[in-house]
This record gives sequence, C-alpha cells and structure tokens, in this order.
Amino acid sequence: MVPAASIHLVARFRLQLQEHAEIATARNESLGLYGISAFYADEHPQQGLLFGYGGIDADSIHVALGRQAALLPRLAQA
Repeated sequence: MVPAASIHLVARFRLQLQEHAEIATARNESLGLYGISAFYADEHPQQGLLFGYGGIDADSIHVALGRQAALLPRLAQA
C-alpha cells in the first residue's frame, strides 16, 4: 500500500559535485531529482538535492536511494 503522507528532505553536497550534472546523470538512470540552488534568493546558492517521498512505497524508496548512492562516486571523480 502506498502511504498518503509525504516528506521532503534536503541534502547539501559535501563533495565538489555539480548539482546540474548530478540531476542530469540521475535522470539518465530514470531517477527524478531536483536541485536546491533555485530556492536561494541570495548571490551564493548552495548546491544539493531535494528528495521527495510521497506516493511511493518504502521498498521503491530503498531501491531508488541505492541507485542514487551508486552514482555519487562516479560524479565525484568527474
């Protein structure tokens, strides 16, 4: 059963990853992610990801996060 509630989490990059590259790579792997830099009103937006957990079951979340985690080392070397 898919839960009716949802939550959003923000993850700021600790490594020198580029938000746009991370999002593009994730989308090529059929993972839908959104960046956080567009939500900043000042001159120095931080880069990171917005994770939304709504309308998805726990097993699917676990699989998607595992796939995302596997992408991070490749992007950190780019």
